[in-house]
Amino acid sequence: MREGRFAMVDQIVLLDVGPNKYGDAALISFGARNILIDGAHPGRQKGDVRHPSLPDQIEQAIGGSHVDLLIISHAHRDHTGCLPHLVKHGLLTTDWAFVPDPNLAWGRPAGVPAIDAGADPRVRQVMAALREQPLSRSVTEEELEEFLADARTDEDRYIEMLESLEAAGTRVVRFGRDSIADLVDAFSDVGLVVLGPSQDYLVRVGSLIEEKTARDFAVLSRFAATDAAISSAAMYRRAVFGGNLDALDSAGRPGFLVNLQSAVVSFASNGHTALFTGDMQFVDPQTASPAVRAGVTQLRAAIEGAAPFDFVKLSHHGSPNAFDAEFMEQLGESRLYGIIAGENSEEHPHPSVLNLLDAAVDEVDWARTDRNGSVTITFDGAEPAVDLTRGVLNDARPNLEHDVPPVAA
Repeated sequence: MREGRFAMVDQIVLLDVGPNKYGDAALISFGARNILIDGAHPGRQKGDVRHPSLPDQIEQAIGGSHVDLLIISHAHRDHTGCLPHLVKHGLLTTDWAFVPDPNLAWGRPAGVPAIDAGADPRVRQVMAALREQPLSRSVTEEELEEFLADARTDEDRYIEMLESLEAAGTRVVRFGRDSIADLVDAFSDVGLVVLGPSQDYLVRVGSLIEEKTARDFAVLSRFAATDAAISSAAMYRRAVFGGNLDALDSAGRPGFLVNLQSAVVSFASNGHTALFTGDMQFVDPQTASPAVRAGVTQLRAAIEGAAPFDFVKLSHHGSPNAFDAEFMEQLGESRLYGIIAGENSEEHPHPSVLNLLDAAVDEVDWARTDRNGSVTITFDGAEPAVDLTRGVLNDARPNLEHDVPPVAA
């Protein structure tokens, strides 16, 4: 509970997720309730001159390291981020955790051995990396090797985190497996609503992840069998950047499916409403699956029925596959938007999304952590007050590569 100088006002902090592209983390304080959604990037337990660490930002906002509820929207590493480290070292505690079911998130049916169990370590490492947004062709060998090494341990660290939370007495609710009734009841005072997706939808997406993973396994195993000397880094480059016969196209990699498992939640407190969307691809699910596309349509309808909101966290770091004019219309008279992305994000927020917001600048405002750093939104009057760490509100400039400010060491 916040005490002393931490006034009981409704407040949302879009946390500074650091210099790396993508990343998501937000801290909601409604009355005496504190809710953390996502954990930025791995390594953000440490800060730098320009970007405070995640623990420091949480401490500054709520005066401690304990929250009432931790929500992990989906199991991508720029959302699970440094949370496994914080939990392991006691730097974050929580009464409740609402998290992706690991079996569904990694496409591993309960009780069935993983398809890559006992496989070539190079294959397993690259398979784990293919769940994430692909790196650029210009990535250095050192950066790629570090990425591959970290990706391989993501699943294990995630499961260890859930076990540690439960051992500490946290009520862990796995989205897609467990009932959410007690969770919603426990946070009825802040109007928690889980708008979706449905359990049937999540199970279907989990099955698709399993299918894509099996395809990746077959392709990568062929790489390993035909080139005994190929390194994990070379295998990754071949799979992502290779020729037509080698490369796994974006529809063949499971990353977009992980996005489609994002929990979409809303809150209501003292007449103020807020919507948080993870990386849900509302506009382009990137799959022809009728069940998945129908599930996204149903989710959009649920959002439209709950709209407008006093604040909307735009999905997928302001990507065009998550936000367009039609979806903006479904959000009704929602007036304040937030985009969370690292300072060195080159394509996010996307120019098409920025242009759409800019065209409506007389009706809407937006803040973006890539240019504004941490953003504090306080609901303590007729209109929310928006406090920026740097930059200006309603900045519609795209992040061209040469336009990204240098990061202090």
